[in-house]
Amino acid sequence: MMAYVLPFLIALGSVATFSLFAWLATLYREHRSSRLLMWVGLLFFLGGCWLFGVNVFSLTLVWIVVASIFFAVLFGLSAGYFIRRSRRPQK
Repeated sequence: MMAYVLPFLIALGSVATFSLFAWLATLYREHRSSRLLMWVGLLFFLGGCWLFGVNVFSLTLVWIVVASIFFAVLFGLSAGYFIRRSRRPQK
């Protein structure tokens, strides 16, 4: 049972970590080093992608597709939110 849950938890954790760093980067975007926060978030996200890929291969094909769609939609929603937020004028 844990083999089916683990890829979803990894996807949630890596997108949450990316979202945290993206939120910090948009919060402190007036500072020059705020882009470094986004790069750190992307590195954590890529590490999560690697862990996801390693753990998802133990599942059947249907669960691989479901977990991959979940991961892609979750990341797309998070990235879309922060892209839209970063383009808003600052208060």
